Amino acid sequence: MNSTVPYELGDLQNLQYLSLNFNNLSGPIPSTIFNTSKLIGISLVGNHLSGSLPADIGLGIPNIQKIFVGMNKLSGVIPIFISNASKLTHVDMSENSFSGFIPNKLCALTNLEYLSLYKNNLTIHTSTPEVNILCCFASLRNLRVLIQGRNPLNAHLPVSFRNLSTSFQLLTLDHCKLKGSIPIEIGNFSSVISIKLASNQLSGLIPTSLGRLGSLQASNLLTSTIPSTLWELEQIWFFNLSSNLINGSLSQDIGKLKVLSYLDLSSNHLFLVLYQAPLGTF
Repeated sequence: MNSTVPYELGDLQNLQYLSLNFNNLSGPIPSTIFNTSKLIGISLVGNHLSGSLPADIGLGIPNIQKIFVGMNKLSGVIPIFISNASKLTHVDMSENSFSGFIPNKLCALTNLEYLSLYKNNLTIHTSTPEVNILCCFASLRNLRVLIQGRNPLNAHLPVSFRNLSTSFQLLTLDHCKLKGSIPIEIGNFSSVISIKLASNQLSGLIPTSLGRLGSLQASNLLTSTIPSTLWELEQIWFFNLSSNLINGSLSQDIGKLKVLSYLDLSSNHLFLVLYQAPLGTF
């Protein structure tokens, strides 16, 4: 039998942390919870909560640092007043039914380290396709993880992504209808461990330098050969460049990838050189 989140939780004015993950809860999230001024963290992941977030969500919780409401049935828009919660470091709204534009006000959260809006129905303003909210995300100097996959963003991957924080670690933008090319400089960040750009409409060249990358997924319309530097990624364990327009031979240097556990280069124009030295005589 499902139960709901009690409105009376909003009466706990000294409440700092609330975690009700995976409790089969349903119904709306009581707006009273977002008026407990001492609240630092709230986690309601993996329930059946529905309805929308309060429009004034950021006004009554000035000390909030972490909001986790992923894997529910929430809908509506992401309230712009969330930007008033200036201490936010972690936001997870993934796997819901949020729609509308991703508010530019999110870029006012200068302390943000982790943002996941994965698998909603969110989009972005595209009046100027090359200049969009992805540009200002790149300017957040504390941002380490950005998970936006499976949203119909329908925009260009901005050149400003080359300005990502040097401490940036994980980028997920798969199934987002992205266009344009992958900024070559995206590989200059030594801390990046995972890039997922699969199932978009990206074209152009594969970045030659990808630091200590551990996971790469980029099934798009990428051309040219596989850069030899990719075979130097000693930490890579997941490598997927399937369904591109990559040509050339598959280098024997692939044997250097000692920790590789998944490799998919299917649906390209690659060929394998079986013998690179002349055969001897018997």
